[in-house]
Amino acid sequence: MAVVERAAEFRALHSAYDDVLAGRGRLVLVSGPRSSGRTTVVRRFAEQVEEKGALVLTATGSRMEQDVSGGLLCQLVTGATLPPGIAGVVDDLVLTDRSDPHGPERLPEIRRLCVGLVELAARRPIVLVVDDLELADDFSTRALLYLQRRADAVPIMIVLAVTDPSPPAQDLLRTEVSRQVGFARIRLSPLTLGGVRELVATDLGDAYAREQAPSYHQTTGGNPRLVRALVADHLHSPGEGVTTGEAFHDAVLSCLHRGDPTLPAVARAVALLGEEATCERVIRLLDERPTVVQRALVALGQAGLLVDLRFRHPDARDAVLEQAPHDELAEGRQASAMLLYRDGIPVSRVAELLVEAGEPCPEDAVHLLREAAVQLVSQGERHRAAEALDLALSALAPGDPERAAVLAELATVRFSTSPACVLPLLPELEAVADRLRPGDLLTLLWCQLWHGRESAAARTRRLLDEQELADARRADRRALRGWIRVVHPDLPGSEAVTSDVAIGRLAAAGAAGRSAQGAVPDMVPGLAAERPLRAALLTPTPPELLAMSLVSLVRLGRLNRAEHWCAVLIAHAREAGAQRTLAVLHTVKAEIAVHRGHLVEAGEIATRALEEMPEQHWGVALATPLSVAVGSAAALGRVDTAESLLEIPVPRETRRTSHWLGYLRARGQARLAAGRPAAAEADFNACGELAARWDLDLPAWLPWRGDLARTQLELGRHDVAVDLIAAQQARPTGEAPMVRAVALRVLAGAREPGARPELLRESAGLAHRVGARFDEMLALAALSSAHHDLGDPERSRSTARRAMDAARECRAERACLARLPAGAVEDRAGAAPVPADAIDIAPLSSPDALSDAEQRVALLAAQGKSNREISRALYITVSTVEQHLTRVYRKLEVRGRVGLREVIAMEPGHGPAALVAEV
Repeated sequence: MAVVERAAEFRALHSAYDDVLAGRGRLVLVSGPRSSGRTTVVRRFAEQVEEKGALVLTATGSRMEQDVSGGLLCQLVTGATLPPGIAGVVDDLVLTDRSDPHGPERLPEIRRLCVGLVELAARRPIVLVVDDLELADDFSTRALLYLQRRADAVPIMIVLAVTDPSPPAQDLLRTEVSRQVGFARIRLSPLTLGGVRELVATDLGDAYAREQAPSYHQTTGGNPRLVRALVADHLHSPGEGVTTGEAFHDAVLSCLHRGDPTLPAVARAVALLGEEATCERVIRLLDERPTVVQRALVALGQAGLLVDLRFRHPDARDAVLEQAPHDELAEGRQASAMLLYRDGIPVSRVAELLVEAGEPCPEDAVHLLREAAVQLVSQGERHRAAEALDLALSALAPGDPERAAVLAELATVRFSTSPACVLPLLPELEAVADRLRPGDLLTLLWCQLWHGRESAAARTRRLLDEQELADARRADRRALRGWIRVVHPDLPGSEAVTSDVAIGRLAAAGAAGRSAQGAVPDMVPGLAAERPLRAALLTPTPPELLAMSLVSLVRLGRLNRAEHWCAVLIAHAREAGAQRTLAVLHTVKAEIAVHRGHLVEAGEIATRALEEMPEQHWGVALATPLSVAVGSAAALGRVDTAESLLEIPVPRETRRTSHWLGYLRARGQARLAAGRPAAAEADFNACGELAARWDLDLPAWLPWRGDLARTQLELGRHDVAVDLIAAQQARPTGEAPMVRAVALRVLAGAREPGARPELLRESAGLAHRVGARFDEMLALAALSSAHHDLGDPERSRSTARRAMDAARECRAERACLARLPAGAVEDRAGAAPVPADAIDIAPLSSPDALSDAEQRVALLAAQGKSNREISRALYITVSTVEQHLTRVYRKLEVRGRVGLREVIAMEPGHGPAALVAEV
């Protein structure tokens, strides 16, 4: 074992031994912090002088033998080759009655022992080494001191190793030792940074030691034992930095359990109090004398475990807590929590300690935990708030008046993060619903509706209607009623929806759409829709109501305002840790992307919403993000994606909600895209029947007739398709710009070729005005096909280029190419262009990774295409191609296309075959 930075200490010990060889007795006290290397130093010295001919007798103090009178003397003579007389004297000393270890009857035996050792030292120098002197039995220690007082002119050296600071009981002993003739003191200090570097380099090499020595020193405070433990853990599980493992854990405990018995308790108190630990609080927590605690804190600091009453490494703190018995640890955490609460520490920290302590929770801590939950929610720490309320609930017996309130608070917090976790609470909440406050009844009703418990929700609604609500709560109840009418139309007590404010806004949008100029709707409905969105930044608002207001803005054609508010509210929900709100708002954001015609983005956002909150937490609302994702995939021709999404099971209760309408429509679109028009027709008809029964048949919200008309075209029933479009246009909101744009495109498919261009141009124009680029692309692609069928290739090609421009904006080039007539878009070589979304862009293993755009250019350049051909194929300028190639050459460290082909040829999957686009 390497010994570093101890050269001066060894010189002092050998200097003292030189005096012994000269015939003078010496007593050396070696002291130092715990695990500072005292044992290593004195043992190494003992080995060195033994090699020089000294008789070395060694012993180590132990707490287990501290009460065994003479036990240390027995250790000294055990295993040593001593004259029979000396060994016999020690046996007599140990066997003598130990009722009074200081009794005068023992003095003759001690004299005989000393005489025997002095006579032996005349023939051979004697070195007695005692480690952990503070744990030696009192009689053996006094015997050693007696020997030293009578051997000052005899070649006997006594080396005593003791811990700094030692327990108070040892202060007198150390004072006595320091008064002896020939006394010398050697103090060991923690290793410096250089010493730590040298010790680490012994096993892990110079390079690693130079880099990591500061971290090792910071973690250990220069304690050699802890440093060696970190080295052992690194050898067992190599990592980039400091690795703490089993060896470090054991070394920490070893530092605690050798010597002062108060150390473990003080270390545990510091660990429990954490960042709030002070000397005064540790004293109060342990109810211990200040001097005892202060000495222990100094010892822990010198041992490298603490710095400024904080553990140097969290794993050291964990080791201290893990070794404590469970019951003691729980009691300690509860006591720490209540102490900190009385000191005015934030209740969130106090609650953390109580939660860590677990059950049983003291009943007087319930109010504290409820207060902490409110604070944690305001800080966005909702999961921790739920833990605090869970613990508070465990302290309240069924029937306790406070239990109902805590149940409701817990349900509110769980519902905002993990809605499925509220299900176990609902039966008890429903049983005590008549004792809940109005606000808690509202929470219960939202939970029941989310999970489709409509029978129980009807009872809760009746209870709520009987309550007198404050003005703010009355507004919440009115908004809830409006939402129920639209989303849960079969719930008992739901009124007809045609008078609902939200539906009125949709009607206003339809009226505006029928104007000849396509005027923007009146500003008043839009301002009304934004009012609850502003309020939501100040007061908690159910995400369903936020979604209703945002969708109202979308239907009014105010996409910019809807996008703005969606971004603001998403940031607000993320900061608040409201996972359910975040997921619902992402769903709305996906719907906005659909109206923008950005279907690729819409599918990605809807998928993100499903990732924000796992499927089991969505309740009946799961159908909505699935509808957006499925519908987007179907429109883009990604049939496999749509069908895999449809395999996700939707709760049966969804069929009684308007979420089911969107799901039926999306499933019909997927079936139509998969070439199953009959199955799609059944879905669209079922969607229309439910919409009519629930009085939700508004084309601006649910244009199912347009979908059904497209299906009829696939089935060859052109007249039926025309009738469906006419019926749609006769409905309120049937002439809204987007509804009309889609209807004109469907009508064009039912007309003779000569009548199609005019309808498709108008459809493209309407879609362009509202910013629906995907629908504009579809109209332009159909117009290009119409010109092609009418024998006008030039117009077909120019329209196709406009369609590809629109497609590129919404990342739907592949879907556009699939709809264009053959040859409508070609590069100079006469080949169909390669759309950006059709190239496999698996990352190249380059030193500096290429961007997606650079990879596309590189792959086409390696194929031999000119810069202009690449620009036409990817719809970018020649200058952009040149810039991309310059960066590609630099990153791949090649010169020109020849070098590029050599590099790309080495990449699996990037040969010429990989450049074939799947169109």
